[in-house]
Amino acid sequence: MNTKIKKEKWLPIWYTNAKYRVSNFGRVMSVYTISKMGVIRMTGTILTPSTNKNGYATVKLKWIDKGVFIKKTKKVHRLVCEAFYPNIENKPEVNHKDLNKLNNFYRNLEWATPLENTHHAQINGARPMGITPYVKKGRKDQFKPIIDINTGIFYTSEELAFVLNTKQRYINRILSEERGENKTQYKYA
Repeated sequence: MNTKIKKEKWLPIWYTNAKYRVSNFGRVMSVYTISKMGVIRMTGTILTPSTNKNGYATVKLKWIDKGVFIKKTKKVHRLVCEAFYPNIENKPEVNHKDLNKLNNFYRNLEWATPLENTHHAQINGARPMGITPYVKKGRKDQFKPIIDINTGIFYTSEELAFVLNTKQRYINRILSEERGENKTQYKYA
């Protein structure tokens, strides 16, 4: 018997009602199927992952939860990390220690923040230095203050849009000079 298979450990993917299991070697198995007539058949089929546009291995999972049919495409490295490592610090990303996006062995994965993930890639030469991680739009701590030249009052684009009775995206376009020179009394601080 192959020693790799002998040491392979399978854990259930908890939110799929134990329909799927993931191994410490980064493989995903469908444990059973349910026919339209409601007959359960044990399969034990190893799913063949596909590669998404970013180079990560993904699998398509289908299950029924509280009478609702759910169909999702999941990244294999996230499934492995969720099963084998508790996310105590609630970090949103999974980092590949060896930078190989297809190596989903559990010891090659770790939970990380976007900054930690980017820093790891930069110090290992996979990403140029100086590029900062993407920050989602609309985060309160990421708003740029805005100065009203006439009154000196500071606003966020959301507050200014409310005062002017317009949409926030129009304010952002004007201030960033996306569509031409900003000729208003409002400027980024």
